[in-house]
Amino acid sequence: MAAYLLVWKPSAENPWNSIARDVAKLKRRGFLDNFGWNVRSTRKYKPGDRLYLLKAGNDHPGIMASGSVVAKKQRERKVVRFVCDALLNPHEDELLSREVLERKVPDTHWRPQPSGDCLYANADKVELLWRAHLKRIGAKSKLHSDVFLNPDEIAGGSLEAVAVEQLPAGSVRMVVVNAYERNPEARTRCLAFHKARCSACGLDFGKRYGNGFAGLIHVHHVKPLSEVGIAYKVNPVKDLLPVCPNCHAMLHWGGKTRTVNQLKKLVVR
Repeated sequence: MAAYLLVWKPSAENPWNSIARDVAKLKRRGFLDNFGWNVRSTRKYKPGDRLYLLKAGNDHPGIMASGSVVAKKQRERKVVRFVCDALLNPHEDELLSREVLERKVPDTHWRPQPSGDCLYANADKVELLWRAHLKRIGAKSKLHSDVFLNPDEIAGGSLEAVAVEQLPAGSVRMVVVNAYERNPEARTRCLAFHKARCSACGLDFGKRYGNGFAGLIHVHHVKPLSEVGIAYKVNPVKDLLPVCPNCHAMLHWGGKTRTVNQLKKLVVR
């Protein structure tokens, strides 16, 4: 999974007249599907890639949006389509400023002209900064990167919809490919019992990086939803385990589904 910067430089020729409506729509729905942005070429963008929209120029520049690519193949050569999971209004909201980005991630060029620069090894650092910023300003966004788009977590069909109070682990939402929509109540109950600490390697983001990153963790379904095939009533304590993004990736690496105990034996202390 890679991460790239998209660039918007506001001008009379390049306005965003619908920004307020788009922000309001995302707040209602939790995401904006089929979101498109002009790029030089779409060939390098793959499912799971993270995209960050950087407002350029001299008027309060910074990251104002994020999203994830979900399409297996982009249909347009110069417009990348993705699910936008967080969007700030630069006229009203505080962006993750370029000043902060240049100070915290100095080896990335934060004044790019065209869209498409890759973040390479700094992707995780930028994601953590973005999440901490959204939390600090009170932006309630469910980031799509919380959902792993692994082959064994993408079903061929759709899951039967059931009520939230029954705690279904997830229901399929059609975007461009099927992506599981996690139940936040199940996650909350899981973390209340297990705490926000990786069950495999023990990483606690709050203790490692500071209080601004406390609570950042993925929730892993012990049994892949694709093996269930229908909506089911999940036990948040027995069926879900907190894992860090790295360990979550390793649990599914190579198309396999390893157990947390198996992964623990592989972790080099």
